[in-house]
Amino acid sequence: MRKGFTLLELLVSMTIISVLLTLVLPDMAKLRKRSLDVSAQNFARSVALKLEDYFVENLSYFSCTNSSCNSYISPMQVPQDIEVKVEARETSYVIRTKHRRGTGKEFVFDSEQGGFIR
Repeated sequence: MRKGFTLLELLVSMTIISVLLTLVLPDMAKLRKRSLDVSAQNFARSVALKLEDYFVENLSYFSCTNSSCNSYISPMQVPQDIEVKVEARETSYVIRTKHRRGTGKEFVFDSEQGGFIR
């Protein structure tokens, strides 16, 4: 009886593993980008809650873009890779968020419509 693997067996197994990795890795990159998009969408929900809190105290909504939102949503901070734009109206607001490293999808939360419209 022989012990160990032959060089051919090792090469075949390495080839099979590399083929499987080439099939799986592109999907993993897509999943990572989608997960970044979900974080941008969840951030929009958090900002919506802060807007409602602000409205209860001030009877108006605030408008802001990216880091200028930090003073309104404290102690939360706008994450570095998320673009956010809040447009206040008289009785409603629109929040737009997008993750810079995500798929490029923009999420739009419209309070007048009752939630996400895109």
